[in-house]
Amino acid sequence: MLLIEDTVHFLQDYFGKMLNDSRVENSRNWYLNLRNQELLRLEKDSENDSFWPLAVIFRGLTEILLQFDNNAVRFPETFSRDARRLWRLRIQLRDMINLEICWHFVEIHIRRQNMYLSSPAVTFSNFRSRILSLLEEDDDVYRWLRNANSVALEISRFAYGDDVVSDVVSAIEGRLRWCLSHESDIFRYFRDSIRDKLLNITFAFARKYLYMSPLAICESQQPHQFAYQLSISQRHIELEYIAMRFAHIGVLHWRVWAPILYLRDENSRAAEMDQNSDTSDSKKEMAARLSSG
Repeated sequence: MLLIEDTVHFLQDYFGKMLNDSRVENSRNWYLNLRNQELLRLEKDSENDSFWPLAVIFRGLTEILLQFDNNAVRFPETFSRDARRLWRLRIQLRDMINLEICWHFVEIHIRRQNMYLSSPAVTFSNFRSRILSLLEEDDDVYRWLRNANSVALEISRFAYGDDVVSDVVSAIEGRLRWCLSHESDIFRYFRDSIRDKLLNITFAFARKYLYMSPLAICESQQPHQFAYQLSISQRHIELEYIAMRFAHIGVLHWRVWAPILYLRDENSRAAEMDQNSDTSDSKKEMAARLSSG
């Protein structure tokens, strides 16, 4: 427990030796550029929100997490120790987007038959399990396209039953391959929808975590916290779990790096102003004593 509680101070001491590294300075520039871009389009009140500087980090990271058209994308150097966990979140987010696309296909084909789903949440959960089981042996960005035929077959079975014809499967597969690419409008639609939801849920967790110790944050993420949510859709639970881990990474990262890097200049100016204020107060006190003497 002591190790968890002392994590921030330990990491600040550890990473403090790297502050002269140009890659670390590039991370600072990455943050400052993001902040400056937001300042140009946000209302003045946003600057007074104490959470806003951290929100900039989350928005910048989210854009990297949802960038699927470039496999050479890298996280800033300051996230080097979190990179593996962030890449895992990236894979899970892409799976969520692709599942939404596949489910959209199921709904379209069911509507074409003038039918409806009596229990859409339960059906979606079963559909999700079937689709992900087809992909579990692969763990790279091409696994969806490699398994597009099998995924199209499952979509057809959920929409039409087991008696599906090969022409239907082929038609679904052809359309599916295009929609799973980052260039399609439908992909961008679901990506943007998930981005908005992810940020909203992440912000809610992060605002809470800012006032919690590292140990308390870890304890709040025990699996039983989600066990009671059986009535909530599988989609919401999964996105909430991703947002919870994302918020954890971001808040602890901010506690370590904000004072020594991202807000370095602001902290220096604040310290200088405090020092000047103390000096001014001392002079006034001395002058008062002399005048009273």
